[in-house]
Amino acid sequence: TIQTRRYVAGLDAPQPAGGPTVPALLSFGGDRPDGGNFYKDAKPRTMRIVPANATAGGKVTVSIEMTGRGDELAASFTLQFDPAKLSNPRVELGPDVSPGTVLTVNTVSAAKGMLAVLLDSNEPGNQSTWTPKLATITFDVAQSALPGPTSLSFSDTVAYRSLSNAEGDLLTARYEDGVVSIFPEEPFQGESRIGGIIRWPFLF
Repeated sequence: TIQTRRYVAGLDAPQPAGGPTVPALLSFGGDRPDGGNFYKDAKPRTMRIVPANATAGGKVTVSIEMTGRGDELAASFTLQFDPAKLSNPRVELGPDVSPGTVLTVNTVSAAKGMLAVLLDSNEPGNQSTWTPKLATITFDVAQSALPGPTSLSFSDTVAYRSLSNAEGDLLTARYEDGVVSIFPEEPFQGESRIGGIIRWPFLF
């Protein structure tokens, strides 16, 4: 199990093995190519990067949410970001995940703006109609980051985008990218400047 997690998260390169030379199951990394008509009456599965605000020189925490159907036990993806603006990602399990959920993270390519994440459990990650927060990712925001939006996106660069159930079947899902809006660094709150003279409030 541990070795499989390392393969999925891109920590180890896949090894050749015997067996079929073509995939046994179709892989739907994004939307169903047929429009998903078979599931037209069901709630669509969605993985979403929640937008966030940040200040240059500070920190920002981004949440990953999932809307599912109650049979999802594992999820993997690569999160891409601008390493000139965001760095040092720290990943934690969200407060809504099932007990026993295991988090596997690959930060080897973080300096290039790629972070691989795998979550897997023996219980469904979403057993009701609400949308759980699966994980949170905290970044350091560069002091030199210019104000404005910087994108965060799902990709298959290191770990493939996927959702699967207890049988290991791949589940179709939509992946919604997000954005971090960066604002200028806030001035130090302990001082005020009057007529070019710095006044310290605690001196008066």
